[in-house]
Amino acid sequence: MNEPPTYGTCYVTPKEGKPLEPMFHVSCEGFYDKDMPLKYEFFYKKDLRPKGRLETLGSGMDSFRSQVSLPSGLAEYDYKLKFYVVAYDKLGASKQYEIPQSVAVS
Repeated sequence: MNEPPTYGTCYVTPKEGKPLEPMFHVSCEGFYDKDMPLKYEFFYKKDLRPKGRLETLGSGMDSFRSQVSLPSGLAEYDYKLKFYVVAYDKLGASKQYEIPQSVAVS
């Protein structure tokens, strides 16, 4: 049975900023699978309820996204956005990872 990739670590910088300015960077390292190479898909969520919709930041073989523009967060969540990454191995097994930090965009 094909196992999904193991978790690494991810982060977003800076921790706060203004909407629609291409200044954010999302990066992951240390993800591993015996069926390399890995593909990464990045998401953010501004509605922080459990069923809130994920918005894509794109996907590809790079374990990062640079110069990302983000919308303003919602006032009811202190303008914070949460981030997620899904790592896929070359056979399609995947695992979603919630990046622990949030980013304030207002």
